[in-house]
Amino acid sequence: MFKTQDFEKLWYRYKSEGEPNGLSIERYCMMNGVPYRQFEKWFRSTRQEIVPIQVDGAPEQEPTSALQDQPKDNTSQRHSNKILVIVRSTNGFKIQQSGLDYEGLKRFIAKLEGLC
Repeated sequence: MFKTQDFEKLWYRYKSEGEPNGLSIERYCMMNGVPYRQFEKWFRSTRQEIVPIQVDGAPEQEPTSALQDQPKDNTSQRHSNKILVIVRSTNGFKIQQSGLDYEGLKRFIAKLEGLC
């Protein structure tokens, strides 16, 4: 039976030896005689940390006069300055929000912080 220390050492060795050489973690486990399912179960149970993010500044906006000179085309306005956010966790949890502007991104991050 493998212990937490064994899996920690394996993970550290993989990050320093296996990953730079292009090996998958599954292959690296197999090469070292460790059942991948046991490693994955340990990894998922110990790596449930939340990584904080911070958004600095706002996207640059075109001056109002430049916007007034352009013809009114809904397709170009719909696609300008939109932000897509995808948050995935190691246990398969996924949050996705698209079509955000800067203010929408700030509200989305505030909601995520409320979940923590």
